[in-house]
Amino acid sequence: MKNNLIFFSLLVLFISACTKEDVKPEDKEPPVYNHSPNELAGRLNFMNDIKDIWAFESPTQNQEYILVGYKAQNDNSFFGQGGMYVVDHSDIENPKQISSVPGVYGFDIKTYGNYAYTVSGRPSDPGYIIDLSNPKSPVVVSEFSGAHNILTTETGLLIASSPGIKIYDIATDPENPTFLWSDNKGDGHEAHVNGDYLYDFHGSLGAIIYNISDPSNPDSIGAIQTPEVRYYHSGWTNADQTVLVMCDELAFQSNPTGDDFYIYDITDKTNPVLLTSISDETSILHNVHIVGDYAYFSYYTAGYKVYDISDPANPTLAFEYDTAPTETGEVFSGAWGIYGISDSGYKYVSDSRNGLYIFKSAE
Repeated sequence: MKNNLIFFSLLVLFISACTKEDVKPEDKEPPVYNHSPNELAGRLNFMNDIKDIWAFESPTQNQEYILVGYKAQNDNSFFGQGGMYVVDHSDIENPKQISSVPGVYGFDIKTYGNYAYTVSGRPSDPGYIIDLSNPKSPVVVSEFSGAHNILTTETGLLIASSPGIKIYDIATDPENPTFLWSDNKGDGHEAHVNGDYLYDFHGSLGAIIYNISDPSNPDSIGAIQTPEVRYYHSGWTNADQTVLVMCDELAFQSNPTGDDFYIYDITDKTNPVLLTSISDETSILHNVHIVGDYAYFSYYTAGYKVYDISDPANPTLAFEYDTAPTETGEVFSGAWGIYGISDSGYKYVSDSRNGLYIFKSAE
């Protein structure tokens, strides 16, 4: 009996040791946190200055990852060389960089399925397509015509801005975009799509609203020309497309108190109506996302701002966090990118010199 007990005890110890050895850190369930609305939940610094930020739900890994564009070290140009970081934030308070894709630029990043699409901001440079099936080992698979900014849609469209607007099909073959349509206009900057509608923020030429139910033959149905706006830079609509928030990145060049963002009633898309405008005289506004009753802004040297737009004619500042406390003034540095449309319950901000910030959602 004694020998049997010794044998059984040794067997239990052996099985226990093997089990512990087989459990890898990445197999453990990530911790669950209870952050308050707008609370800063996580930070990650990088060796390089960074640019754009995006995120995607990996179809192969069943997990969301954050993508961060970066500049090459010692490159002081506004566009310049660089690449893209992949960040695992399954532990929201301890995000970690798991891979890097050098040489693909990181000025603007979007995703479709397992693919990331990046551009340099200069239309003369190529865009790159990156296979993220294995986020720890991304592979550059092809190139496409460059642009200043790009947008992808759930239906498989790639929309490139500047010069003009160009629409490509990436649903058929994500590695080889197929050209569908161009407006053949100059200038242009960025676009937003919600359902069948494309909102073209066309730089100095105003904003144009298209019906793209047939993306090979868009129908221009409305336009915005607000005299006070210096540059129609970017924008976003609420879910039911009754409200549009438009960012004027060059408002400071008009006059010292130029308004940074404008809110329009777009219930009738053939006749947008200006409701109000807001200014921060200390900084430049870059980008915006809208979720629910809140607009989330990346505001360069002023950092990250959240406005309650439940009454769009009377927006109120709900939260602000200075991601660039050592930088001031109306310069193109600080909070660059905002990714506010994650299902994770968090918002992601890229600060050009201070890295990645993760905030709990306001809604």
